[in-house]
Amino acid sequence: MKRLFSLLLISSLVLTACGSKSHSESNSSEKKSSESKSATDKSESVDSCLEKAKNKPTAKFKDNKFTSNKFDIEIKETKVVKPDKYADSKNPNLAIVYKVKNKSSEKITASTAFIEAFDVYNDTKNVQKRLETGFAEDSDLYKKYGEDMRNNINKDGEVTGVRFFEIKDDKKPITIEAKNPDGYTTKEIGKKIIKLEH
Repeated sequence: MKRLFSLLLISSLVLTACGSKSHSESNSSEKKSSESKSATDKSESVDSCLEKAKNKPTAKFKDNKFTSNKFDIEIKETKVVKPDKYADSKNPNLAIVYKVKNKSSEKITASTAFIEAFDVYNDTKNVQKRLETGFAEDSDLYKKYGEDMRNNINKDGEVTGVRFFEIKDDKKPITIEAKNPDGYTTKEIGKKIIKLEH
């Protein structure tokens, strides 16, 4: 009888433990599911905010002045110049003289700031044909502004630089289109159209 009673007692303890474990696992599973849903909701919310931030440009371009969180650029002058006497191409160049102000502690040069801020192209019927970098290093403009083009600009420092672009089709206007250096966006920030004189 004692043996039977002991066996029943042990059986009931085992069943109670299993039931408790099963209930605990069920609660744990529900809790994990709830936490997972909450994490997914938060993740979607963060992704949504990031997507909106990506699509909202922080840069602006108006009246030859480009502003962004990292740097500002002012286009001072555009003119057509002869190519360098050592250049492979004999096509003229569009010279763009501009001033850069570094607003951050990031390393930035006048050259990289321009590349981050602008695309330069001929707008044709089918494509926006990007202009290739030109060579006019023997021009007065390069002698005046070329020296500091590749040097890092200190925070709050300003440098005037010049970029040259080879003109292959002088019948079509050239577009300088601003882009957002602080992130990707599909929205247009602004552009400057240059009509070449014949």
